This record gives sequence, structure tokens and C-alpha cells, in this order.
Amino acid sequence: MIEGAIAGCSDTASRLSAGLHGGLECLAADPELAHRLLVAPFLAAPPARLEYEHQQERLAQVLGAALAGPDDSPPLAAGMAELLAAGVLSHLSGRVLAGEAGGLVESHELLLEFLLMSRPHAP
Repeated sequence: MIEGAIAGCSDTASRLSAGLHGGLECLAADPELAHRLLVAPFLAAPPARLEYEHQQERLAQVLGAALAGPDDSPPLAAGMAELLAAGVLSHLSGRVLAGEAGGLVESHELLLEFLLMSRPHAP
């Protein structure tokens, strides 16, 4: 779903926007899935929490690659992708816990701005 959303996007910001929107739509369309992914691991035994940590690491890898930009741009600061992933997941978990899973798409602009603000700028 997300791969299809970013197809044809030419720049980093539009790819990130399209991928984020696709992911939010997927979670909003299935609030039960959103709860299982974003809230249930905190209520479960350690193996489920470990799986959540792996998902967060994977999201950090994806965000780090997406935000790094072209080869001539500066890389993200060490640990920045992990902090971004934690921030995104924390925001989404809070909304799902508050019963707002169906409205996650409304967080698109906020999360996109949060992610884009972290992009390194050339000196």
C-alpha cells in the first residue's frame, strides 16, 4: 500500500508525505489493527514489547533513509531517526489509546512537519 502511494513522487518531501498518508490511512481503516500495533504491546508480556521495539527500529531505518536526502546532503544526526520514530509512534499510540484510531489521518500534517523539520540542511 505504502509503496504504491510513493510511486511517482519525485522529491523527498512528497515521498514522505505520500508514505505517511498511506500508513495513516491503513491504520485508520482498521482501528483494531492500530490498537494491536500501537497499544497492546505495552500491555503484554515482554516478547510483544520486544516486537514493538523491532518495529520501532525498522521505522527508524525507513525514516533515516527517507530523510537523508541526496548523497550530497548532510546525514541525519546520530540517533535522530530513532528519536523521530519514537515520537511518531508515541503520538499515534496516544491517539489510538484515546479512541481516535479512525482519525489518525488528521495527524498527517503535524507528523509531516515534525519529520521534515529534522532534515539536515547544507552548511
